[in-house]
Amino acid sequence: MKTSLLSRMAILVVTATPSTACWLTGPRDKDELTAALERWDTAGIADYEFTLFFTNMDGYRAARIRVAAGQVVDVTQLAERSSYPAVSAKTVPELFDDIRGILEGRPDWFQASYDVELGYPISVGVDGNLHALDDEWGFGIDDFQQLPH
Repeated sequence: MKTSLLSRMAILVVTATPSTACWLTGPRDKDELTAALERWDTAGIADYEFTLFFTNMDGYRAARIRVAAGQVVDVTQLAERSSYPAVSAKTVPELFDDIRGILEGRPDWFQASYDVELGYPISVGVDGNLHALDDEWGFGIDDFQQLPH
């Protein structure tokens, strides 16, 4: 069963909100990132499109991004209900770089899931400070499609 983009964003907001079931950033997160990046690199995908969404406690934004030969060639802003600026055009490798930077910043809480086959990030939730209110945020990929070259 495929979930809608709005449903996935709502799930991300809920899961990005720390609870007694959350975990702190640790070596397992870096290992999972490395394994996902290896799957992505092995797949060798250079032409693809996907919906990239960002969410925080204020709302969400989403954009459809098309990548050809590893470069962003088109961005269409889709959903908007937030104080966020427009979604930045990013490739999957750039999102992996963002995740690496997040982990290097050692947030108090981090949760990520990656596509089992291709490795791209499905959802990422971050809380930089467990003692601060409303600083949780996240992003993810929906409706990934590999394009013919």
